[in-house]
Amino acid sequence: MKSMDRSTTLPLDAIGALELGQKPEAIRIVRQEMGMNPEEAGHLIDHYLKMHPVAPVPGFQPSPPNHLRWLMVIGLVIVFGGLTLLV
Repeated sequence: MKSMDRSTTLPLDAIGALELGQKPEAIRIVRQEMGMNPEEAGHLIDHYLKMHPVAPVPGFQPSPPNHLRWLMVIGLVIVFGGLTLLV
């Protein structure tokens, strides 16, 4: 495993994702930008979080992943489309 002394050099996008409570996204960013495998990136993120605890933003709730949002939109279109056929 690579040295943990790079914990102060996390990509800003990864830090932003952590502040929004999106740890998997932060790991993906670290993997992509720092060329790490998933285990190394996860350890680096965990080490960073121990050294820099992230307080949740008051009143913030992470949004659901986009695929869930699209499923809800498609479901509503089907329901309302069916209702218009019945009328």
